[in-house]
Amino acid sequence: MRNCPGLINSLMTYVQGQVERGELDDKSVENCVCILHNLSYQLDKEAPEHFSITDDETTQKQKANEDKSKNSLFSSKSTKNQKELSFPAMDTPNPEGVSLLYNRKSLQMYLFVLRLSHNEATLEACCGTLQNLAGSKNLVSTVMSQAFEKLNGLPLITSLLNSANQNLQKTAMSLLGNMSRVSNLRATMAKEVLPQVSSFLSSVTPNMVESDGTIATACRMMQTLALAEPELSKKVFNRNLIMTLSFLSEDMSFSTARQPAGALLYSLWGQKDIQNMLKKQGMIKDTFVNTVTSASYRIITGIPIR
Repeated sequence: MRNCPGLINSLMTYVQGQVERGELDDKSVENCVCILHNLSYQLDKEAPEHFSITDDETTQKQKANEDKSKNSLFSSKSTKNQKELSFPAMDTPNPEGVSLLYNRKSLQMYLFVLRLSHNEATLEACCGTLQNLAGSKNLVSTVMSQAFEKLNGLPLITSLLNSANQNLQKTAMSLLGNMSRVSNLRATMAKEVLPQVSSFLSSVTPNMVESDGTIATACRMMQTLALAEPELSKKVFNRNLIMTLSFLSEDMSFSTARQPAGALLYSLWGQKDIQNMLKKQGMIKDTFVNTVTSASYRIITGIPIR
């Protein structure tokens, strides 16, 4: 379908026209955005000729940064100096076909749809398209994430976490989780995203098992952002949130979220500044460091407990 002459151009032209007219809630827009969502899936793998990297030095630096990020995801020493990357193909003046799927003007159009549409299916497909572009762990996805942030997409995406639609909420959380892998976005994301993620986790109840995957993503993202920016994280960790994480870490019903919640608790106590703040709120070590959280931390990180 990506190689069907004129298809992508027609879809993009129609949606852009509806954006300009402010008419984004009809079924035709929903259908177009859903098709674009599908066409963007695994785009870098299925259309690799559009994403070839020729700068070996840049590639090596990116791989080094990714390796550091993996090794230090559960450490306060997470790197914050990932290079601002450039991908000239994003800025092609008159893109055609597949090139339209990742062009900067198209990203801007997707963000306009997120801002203006009230159709939840359209919002989910649009957010899912951005998630696809930022989903893999390669150079291009890093560039896409950086582009979303530069286009002021974070507030729009973060606002979707408040949606009552579980699928939309899950897609938005996954997109933000993907973006949090980019180290030089974490400071900005901590400011804009941590309060919303904290609010979401604090509202979790035992009857929210259907949102298990979304909760797990939230715990992992909070782990990454909070430990990258511990000063900012002090503002969001309160007794209510900690008690929620504690029950999640022990509730076998939350098969996906249980271990990320336990690993988050364990690592928080290991950060002296955060630990001191928690002690001032009357919290004790056993809530954070116990058999359950230690095992979760070991499983999630692969780091042996001393």
